[in-house]
Amino acid sequence: MRNALARLEHDGLLDRAARGYTVRQRTPEEVVELFEARIVLELAVAETAAERRSVLDLARLSHLVERAEASDDRGELIELNNSFHVALREAAHNHAILELMARLDAQLAVYDSRVPPDDREVTLKVHRSRDLRIAALARGE
Repeated sequence: MRNALARLEHDGLLDRAARGYTVRQRTPEEVVELFEARIVLELAVAETAAERRSVLDLARLSHLVERAEASDDRGELIELNNSFHVALREAAHNHAILELMARLDAQLAVYDSRVPPDDREVTLKVHRSRDLRIAALARGE
């Protein structure tokens, strides 16, 4: 139990208190910094995925984009968006980035629903463009 609590503290999810631990409360500035860090890492993920992806990775990304385009259900769109980002990270085949992104996701989970209702088309556009760029690189273009 101590090791688990120490790990959660290390990952920035808990703060040590006089008697035990408390859930870490972040300032708005800290939340913005975490989102900025995730944006930078996601750009690196996309670039690395474009270089290291497999045919299976490309098929998985395309399938997720197609499913999201066909859905109007907000809950399903959130799930598909999260699945797309995980698939993109896995396509990068870089365990260090996967671990860093998982830590950022954990720290941002309480602040982040990933797909606000009015952002659906923007999200799909970004996913389509990433999917198309990775597919173009797969064809050697």
